[in-house]
Amino acid sequence: MKHVIRLSLILAMAAMVAVVAALSPLPAKAQAGPDTAMSQPIGQVVALSGSVSAARPDGQSRLLDLDNPVFAHDVLTTGLKSTVEVRFNDQTILAQGQQSTIALDDYVFSDDPSASRLLFKMGMGTFRVLSGEIVKQNPDGFALETPLTTIGIRGTEPFAVVTQTQETIGVLSIAPGHVVSVTSPTASVTMDRPGLSTSVGTDGSMSQPAPTSPEVQRNVINAAPMTTQGEPGAVGQSGDLDRRVQAFREQVNRTKSSLGGVGGRPDYGRLRQLSLQQSAQRSAESDRSGASSQAMGGGDSGGDSGGHGQH
Repeated sequence: MKHVIRLSLILAMAAMVAVVAALSPLPAKAQAGPDTAMSQPIGQVVALSGSVSAARPDGQSRLLDLDNPVFAHDVLTTGLKSTVEVRFNDQTILAQGQQSTIALDDYVFSDDPSASRLLFKMGMGTFRVLSGEIVKQNPDGFALETPLTTIGIRGTEPFAVVTQTQETIGVLSIAPGHVVSVTSPTASVTMDRPGLSTSVGTDGSMSQPAPTSPEVQRNVINAAPMTTQGEPGAVGQSGDLDRRVQAFREQVNRTKSSLGGVGGRPDYGRLRQLSLQQSAQRSAESDRSGASSQAMGGGDSGGDSGGHGQH
């Protein structure tokens, strides 16, 4: 009899446990963000001025700041007097000027070279790209698109200025033996030397590559500066001074940590970059100190509100 009672109690307890389990909510799965790609950053903001946002395919948007991650399928948009520079996992660098939009449409950096690929789609604005490891691993898997063209690059630094009436696509620097190809539905050109550019009409027609004027090159560099190249760029807001100092400080540290020679010889290219970055850092620190002194002194600049008037 005791055994029957004990068995009944066990069965009753088991039934209660089953009921509680059925009514209890299932354990929540680990949050992975809007999609799997969102959980794996593909790059990091290394310089920023003004207001820059990143939008997801589901419409969610977030404001970016220095050192923030970016993810595949982000759409980066800069506001007025705003710029952003992103360093990707393969060391590709993207610099984006004001009122510009670019979609990080596809990005894979893999130990399997054939699996690595990059596709960024540019909207209106000014853009510069300094290629990294992906273009070495899988040159055919690296592409940039504008509304009118596809740009294929091989170890180089192309730029694109996209407006409603015309696109200007050119090369600021290029490694020996490499090329930039620009293709539209109606035309195609190739550039194999630095300092060349082509103009693309709304019908896809292209001019033959010709030397880019020094003024256009300066405008592109000023519009989309790269801290990696020691380019200070413009400062749109007071808070940008702190960002700029921090950006150059971090860039100098990255360059120092990557210094190394080949066969016992110094890497003179990196040393030159480091010198430019340190000079820009000192300039940024000086600008910040000057702004702080002016603020403490009541901002009296003798009518020169820009701070860059007569010297």
